This record gives sequence, structure tokens and C-alpha cells, in this order.
Amino acid sequence: MGKRRSTLSGRAVFRHNSWSGRLKSGGNRKVETGDWLLGDDDGVTVLPKKIAVEYANRAMDVLEKENRIREEIKEGRTLAQVTDLLRWEKKV
Repeated sequence: MGKRRSTLSGRAVFRHNSWSGRLKSGGNRKVETGDWLLGDDDGVTVLPKKIAVEYANRAMDVLEKENRIREEIKEGRTLAQVTDLLRWEKKV
């Protein structure tokens, strides 16, 4: 896996490389072909293949919600107003 810094955000960007075979982590966790390895400055975790897509979809939902909140705040609303709006939308 290669790592570089994004010129736009300054955040670390990783690229995907495939691996064929089994690995064993220090925590005695087997990494199977198709599992996702997620890591940052705090460490690495293994996301089993069978739930990886579900978790990726949940993460995208959270990202979309956070982006919407940021946009609402940029437009002049307070965080309290935005979260109240989101609560109202859930009831509908």
C-alpha cells in the first residue's frame, strides 16, 4: 500500500494493493483474502469481507450528513438549528 499526502487537504491518502494469502496480526486475528485493512496514525484494524461493504455504506452516510451540516453552518445556521432540523426530518 502506498502513502502520500494530498496537495488539497494535506491528509494522508492511501492506495489499494491486493494481497493473496493469509496474514496473522499481532492481536492473533487472521486476515483473509478480501478483508479490508483500515489504518491511520492511531493503528490498524481488520474489517472482515462479509461486513466491509455495509460498513463502507454506513461511513458514506455519515460523511454525507457531516457535509450537509457543514454547509448549513456555512449558510449561517447554528449547530443547534441544524441538529433540530435533522431531528425533525427523522420524524417525517
